[in-house]
Amino acid sequence: MSGFLRIRKQSDRGAGEGGARDEYYSRLLKLVPGEIAALYAFALALFKGSPRSLYVALAVCAVVLIVLRSSATKARSGSVQWAAVVISLLSFGIWVVVLGDPIAPLLSVTSQEAAFAMAAWTVLVPAIYKGDPE
Repeated sequence: MSGFLRIRKQSDRGAGEGGARDEYYSRLLKLVPGEIAALYAFALALFKGSPRSLYVALAVCAVVLIVLRSSATKARSGSVQWAAVVISLLSFGIWVVVLGDPIAPLLSVTSQEAAFAMAAWTVLVPAIYKGDPE
């Protein structure tokens, strides 16, 4: 499982037609933690009405995300792509607010603002973060 979510900068070699677009979508898919968002959505339905349980589920999901993403972005040399892990963690945090987590009122963020932030983040981050050259 090591390294399959690692993001690598596109080299000039072999960048055929559509190469830049393919690279963008590859980064998009690698930076969005869909597996953890799905796990948290399940917890949200399971623990509805129990803020304490949701906070525990949130913490568990964050730890699982860090463990899975650090393993999945590890290079053969053993270096972890921490920027990609942090970006995925922030993506998950935005998803949590959009899904209606009890944390949202503490942040003074409306659901519309959170949804817009999620959309903007999802579109912009893969365009900005290019990964490592290896």
